[in-house]
Amino acid sequence: MIVNLIGLCDYGEAKLDLVDNIFHKSKVLFKHFTWHSDIPLFSDDTILNIDRIKIKKWLMKINAPLYNVRGNIEDILIKIKEIIND
Repeated sequence: MIVNLIGLCDYGEAKLDLVDNIFHKSKVLFKHFTWHSDIPLFSDDTILNIDRIKIKKWLMKINAPLYNVRGNIEDILIKIKEIIND
């Protein structure tokens, strides 16, 4: 299970929306897998090469469910436990 935290609040309605669209899922995850592309990681003699096409292809193969999550923290935790236990 992958949780994409949209926002937390006290007393708000907890919403866990399952993302079924593989293209949207890969778009959400892509920004996390390429976070360092603007500030490259490097050593004395090497700069990390980010191949965005390979990363995108790899992300399209992930079949773990992705949930966009927002709302009250305690209610979110209860709903996540329910999903895990099903």
